[in-house]
Amino acid sequence: VSKMFSAEAIWRGIVLGVGPCIGTKLFSGLFAWIQYKDEEAKQLARSASWATKCLQPQQLLVGIAMVARGEFAYLVAETAANSPYCPGKDGVPEGTMMMSEDTYAAVMWSLVLATICAPIMFRWALGIFDRATAIHRSVYIGGEDAKYQQKAFVIRIAAKYSPGVQKEIFNTLYAAGVQVLDASISSVRISDDSNADIDKFVNTFTVLSRGKKKDFDDEKLQDMHHAFTEILNDADAQIIFAPPNDVPNDDGVVEVQIIGQHHPSLLHEITDKLAAQDLDVIKAHVDQSLQPKTHGHDKHGHERSDRMESQRISGTYMDIMSQPAGIGVDTSDGHDRNESMDGSVGEEHSMSRGRSVSRARRLSVGLTKVITHKSALENVMYSSTADHGVAKGHEHEHHVTIGCETFYLKDASGSKYISSERRAKIQGDLKDLLKQHNLRGEVMVRVVHASEMSLVHSVPKLTKKQKESVLIVKCSGKHHKDILHEMADHFAAVDLE
Repeated sequence: VSKMFSAEAIWRGIVLGVGPCIGTKLFSGLFAWIQYKDEEAKQLARSASWATKCLQPQQLLVGIAMVARGEFAYLVAETAANSPYCPGKDGVPEGTMMMSEDTYAAVMWSLVLATICAPIMFRWALGIFDRATAIHRSVYIGGEDAKYQQKAFVIRIAAKYSPGVQKEIFNTLYAAGVQVLDASISSVRISDDSNADIDKFVNTFTVLSRGKKKDFDDEKLQDMHHAFTEILNDADAQIIFAPPNDVPNDDGVVEVQIIGQHHPSLLHEITDKLAAQDLDVIKAHVDQSLQPKTHGHDKHGHERSDRMESQRISGTYMDIMSQPAGIGVDTSDGHDRNESMDGSVGEEHSMSRGRSVSRARRLSVGLTKVITHKSALENVMYSSTADHGVAKGHEHEHHVTIGCETFYLKDASGSKYISSERRAKIQGDLKDLLKQHNLRGEVMVRVVHASEMSLVHSVPKLTKKQKESVLIVKCSGKHHKDILHEMADHFAAVDLE
C-alpha cells in the first residue's frame, strides 16, 4: 500500500496511462479511415467536434473503444508480481520477482487511469459519431419528403396470437428506441364461444424515436422488422411501416381529455375556461362513475355523499352542429308542451313528477341536442344506499367519483392552427382548475383530425326510477360559442348537475 500511494508510483502511473495505455490505443484508430461518400458527409463530420477537424469520427470511436481492452493486463501484472525469476540465471539473486513492487504500483495506476477514462471518453466519442452520421429517413416512412422529417411513423402488425405476445411487442418497441404516441389493438376469437381463445390480432402503433434525431433509416427499420419476426414466430405475420397520417394541424380540431376526481361545479367552470380562451366546443362527452378509492385519493368529495342515492347515468354526449332553428318538446310521459327561450332557442324537458330534479345524477346539456347514451342507462353501476342496505357514507369511505370529460374544440376566430404553446396553456389552465378544487386528475390536449370526432348518439330509454331523477334538455337554434358555457353556468346556479 505504501508503494502504491507514493508520489513516484503515481506520476509514473500517469505517464504509463497516458502513453502506452491510452495513446497507443488511440493511434490504432487511425487505421479505421474510410472515404467520405460526398462533400456533405465530410462537412457534417468536421462540424461534429473539434476532434473531428483532423480525425474521422469512426477513427476516434475505434481508438477510444480499444482503450477499455485492458482487463487482461491486471492479470498479467498480478502474475508477474508474484512469479519469481529463475534463480541463478543472468546473475539474478534468488527470490527476485519478475516485476518489482515499484513497477507493479506504477502499472496499477496506469491501468486504473485507463479504466476510469475509457467509458467517459467512449460516451463522448459516441456522441460525436452520432452527430457526424447523417440519418436519412427510411423510404418506408416517407423518405426525404420534408413534411415527414423527424415526425412520428406508423407500425402495423398482423399475426397469429400467442400468450404474452403483446408484452413482447411493447418490449421490442422500447428496445428499438421508440416511444408509443398512440396504439390500437384489435383481435378476433377462434369462435363465438365465450371461452374461445384469441386467434389473430392486428396492432397499429404511432411511434416516435426517442433519439435526438427523431428519425429511423432503412437499417434501423430492418433491425426492428427482424426483432418482430423473431417474437411473432408466424410465417404469415405481416409487419408494415408507413408514414404518419396527414398532420392535422391545418385541418384538425383540439381534443381535450380530463380524467380525474369529480366536483359538482367542475363542468361549468371548464366551459368558462374554454370560452375565456376563445375556443368553440364542437362536441363533448361527459361521464361519471364510481371507482375504488385508494390511498392516492384525497379526502375531497364529502359534500357529494348525499347524492349517492341517485343512479349512475354515464355517456352523456353534447353535439353542437348546424340544425334548423325550432322549438320541439317530447316528454317521457307522452305529453307535449312548447316553451321558448329568448325567442330563438328551443328547450325540451323530459322529467317525471315527484322527486326534485336538483337531485339529478346526470344532466344532459348541449347547444343543439343533448342525449344520454342508452347502454349506460340500461347498465346502472350502482343504486341508492337504501337499495343495497349499506349505511349512508359507506360509498364515500370506499369509493370516489371519477369524471371523464372529452371536448373537441376549434378556435372561435376561425383559425385552423392552434400552436403547441396555446395547447400547453389550455392544459395548464385546466390543470390549475383541478388543483383549485383539490382534485387529482390528468389533462391531455392534442390535435386530431376532424374525422376522429366519433361520438355516437342514441335515444335514451329511461326506467321509471330513472325518470324520477333525470332531466333531459334539448336545445336547437342559431349557434354561438358562448351559449354552452352560459347554459352550464345557469344549471350550476340552480343546483343542477
